[in-house]
Amino acid sequence: MHNADLITPQHLARKAVIYIRQSTPHQVVSHQESLRLQYALGARAHQLGWPDEAIDIIDDDLGLTAATAHHRPGFNLYGSDSSKLASAFSEMV
Repeated sequence: MHNADLITPQHLARKAVIYIRQSTPHQVVSHQESLRLQYALGARAHQLGWPDEAIDIIDDDLGLTAATAHHRPGFNLYGSDSSKLASAFSEMV
């Protein structure tokens, strides 16, 4: 069974949220392959059936530590309830 076979209409009715981040400015500069792979998740969501308008890529927090959430606008966009992001991530796997 392929990953695409696991995606149901119920999945596609929800947004695909891709939260991209690296913890330090140094990681942003030094780990370009990681960034490329994280951004490629948007294309993967499209391949799995999500329309472009239903794919949210949040990259506002690149280079910001995860020690606290109050200064991370991308994370706060979906609230501090990490289950929302975890649910979105599980849609992509």
